[in-house]
Amino acid sequence: MASNNNRLTPRQKMINLMYIVLTAMLALNVSSDVLNGFKQVEDGLERSTSNASLQNDALYQKLADFNSQNPEKGGPWYKKSLEVKKTDRPLRTTTSTP
Repeated sequence: MASNNNRLTPRQKMINLMYIVLTAMLALNVSSDVLNGFKQVEDGLERSTSNASLQNDALYQKLADFNSQNPEKGGPWYKKSLEVKKTDRPLRTTTSTP
């Protein structure tokens, strides 16, 4: 903005400093509504993750039941689901830890 040839006057330096301080004060004075919005998003993500985990567990149980009833048809799918579950576990622990 200001080139090296143009020196700022002390008055202009003070005005610039006041704008910086004002911006910092506004940044620190975050409304509680904004913080509540972040909390609601976090709660929603936790709820969605929990619901997806419950659905996945139910699906694994259905595959296990189908495998026990008909191992010829359900066996390959059940084995694949166990492989997916095994590879999924490290990813879930990585993403769920803060």
